[in-house]
Amino acid sequence: MQINSRNFVLKKLSTTIGIAFSILISGCATSYSLDGERYENKGEFQAAADSKIAVALKNIQPYPAPLTERSLVFAIPSASTLTRAATERFVVLQKVQPIGPAKEILENIPTVNYKMTRVYGEAAAKRGIYKSVRIIDLDTLSASLQPSGNEDVLYYIEPSANSGQFFYATAKHGRQVFAFDKSQPGVSGKITGFLDALQAQAIRD
Repeated sequence: MQINSRNFVLKKLSTTIGIAFSILISGCATSYSLDGERYENKGEFQAAADSKIAVALKNIQPYPAPLTERSLVFAIPSASTLTRAATERFVVLQKVQPIGPAKEILENIPTVNYKMTRVYGEAAAKRGIYKSVRIIDLDTLSASLQPSGNEDVLYYIEPSANSGQFFYATAKHGRQVFAFDKSQPGVSGKITGFLDALQAQAIRD
């Protein structure tokens, strides 16, 4: 695999989650690193991501009652949508179909990227900021969701490579960019920053 294809994949994924990925390619073997820990194959890498997510969710303490009577729709591109987009961008960049390690990476990393993004919605549901949270998988990278009177929306879009962004919209305040602190390490640290920012939005007048 050409080195440019590896760089492309890494840049494409880093915009969504803020978790440290790296990929090491030696001959035909591909290994992965997640938050500084190395995994020798895609199975170990996927299992590590699942484990980190499970621990992060387990550590979330629910509120005794919702902070708002509104509900939340949390929408992100599905794993298959991310994989399709990454593959299409690879073909445009490299002028060839991915094979070997490149194909493995383009099938494997978007799945972890999806899980690491979906966990934000799962964390919001467990914390209980809203009366309810509905998680939706999108079949596009460029959706625009509309809120209703009692249902806010938080969604992620990436209309072009390295342009990914969360947006938060309410019937009262309209749409705005949703940003949160990603400086804390690990999945749990990112979730803490996300929940703090989401709570601030939810309890606005």
